[in-house]
Amino acid sequence: VSDYSALLKECVKNKVLPTIQIENSTAASALASAMKATGCYDVNVISADASALKVIRDSNKISRTGLIYGLTVSKLTSKEAHTVRGAVKSAPANFVVFPDSTYVSKQVVMELQELGCPVWVKTAATKGSADFEAEIVKVLATGVNGILTQSEDEVHTLINKHFASSSFIRTPNIVGHRGYAAGGAIENTLESFKLAYEYGATFFELDVYSTSDNGLVLYHDNKLAYNTTHNYNTNYSGSKYIEQMTLAEIKNVKYTKDNSNITQFYEVLEYFKDKDIRIFIEFKGGQTDRTVKYTAEAVKKYGMEDRIVIICSATGFLENAIKYFNGTVTNSFVYANNSLTGYAPQDTPAWSAAETREENLSIMSFLLNRVGHTNSNFGPALGAVSQGFNKDNFLGEAATNRGIQVNPWTYGSYVNNNIGFFSDVDSITTDLTDWSKNMARYITASNISLETGKTYDGSGVTYTTYGRETKAVDTANLTYTLKNTELRLHYCF
Repeated sequence: VSDYSALLKECVKNKVLPTIQIENSTAASALASAMKATGCYDVNVISADASALKVIRDSNKISRTGLIYGLTVSKLTSKEAHTVRGAVKSAPANFVVFPDSTYVSKQVVMELQELGCPVWVKTAATKGSADFEAEIVKVLATGVNGILTQSEDEVHTLINKHFASSSFIRTPNIVGHRGYAAGGAIENTLESFKLAYEYGATFFELDVYSTSDNGLVLYHDNKLAYNTTHNYNTNYSGSKYIEQMTLAEIKNVKYTKDNSNITQFYEVLEYFKDKDIRIFIEFKGGQTDRTVKYTAEAVKKYGMEDRIVIICSATGFLENAIKYFNGTVTNSFVYANNSLTGYAPQDTPAWSAAETREENLSIMSFLLNRVGHTNSNFGPALGAVSQGFNKDNFLGEAATNRGIQVNPWTYGSYVNNNIGFFSDVDSITTDLTDWSKNMARYITASNISLETGKTYDGSGVTYTTYGRETKAVDTANLTYTLKNTELRLHYCF
């Protein structure tokens, strides 16, 4: 591009969201100057040069960045996926861009998406060719968040041709809110997290405080509950905040429900270090440096950087997460209706009434202005975006188009779980993880054998549930069409 200013003006005129690839810091500086001159910062910028992306991110909080990263394998371990995420987030970038589709697979995409790293893919086949159709269908089936293509219109045509209207190319992660207290355990305890795992959660969410002597304990409120009806009620009758107490004082406190102790953070890491589940860590209280520092030390001690996502409603915690995790983990900014930590309600948009695309774009702009520098995904409370989220999901649309995940909280009923599941969000934080335990999370097809004149019986096709069970498909729900050498399967759950 020889004239970035002219390009940006044209995009504003035609209401087009541009994605611009740059090669180096010189080009980045020219683009940053053009954005400042035109006032157009709503731009996605991609590059293989991390220093170029840093120039863009240092120039403003609104623009998003994507790191072009060469993929050389079609399967990633959790730690390998974290290596990719680390390169992306420390660039700094919001999302990864694979320069071709050769090694892009469902497994790679799911690993990175779980780690809060949206995936975009460049396709290479020539528009209108058979190779183009095959490549686009393959990439779509992996569940990627974005496709860079020669023909957007033709991609939409292929979606309508190959995918039923109710198809899921990806399903949301299920996050157990403070574990699975609805299953009978006390929230924010090891037993609650064990239940979340047992009932099929992809993640569980916990709340962590630091004690005055740098211990790490799990609790939601800033004071220990006493003489209440909460299931987390304790026998502590003092007046200290958790952050003012020593770890020894905390250890002397018992839950009144079962006389058990307050769970320490290390206990959770120790128990789940070898289990297939990840953790949303929400920082609580006012110790924005101390709590993050010692949490990072604990996570690194157990080698579990690849298992966590940081969520928080205070920018100080998010900034320090970048500092103490060396910029390699994912942040997610959580917020409630008309509430942003550090900002008065009168300064925030009326989010509960946000129903149109334009109103949700206004929310997006507001959020990026506040927390864009923390490289965060977004975690809205259900009431924060009303019908614009639950019905049409305009906020999800705006975020996906900008390389940002949306992770709403907290779903407290099966009805709301259903709404969330069909809203194309990236995760659902719920009190009811049992709801999805037996639901299919993804389908796998391999070693399919077809014989002339015989009916295909579904062999080679399995599905894996959120509860981590792999099952054969029910052939009564399986339909297929065969054209030349192409087999198209449709499975209804």
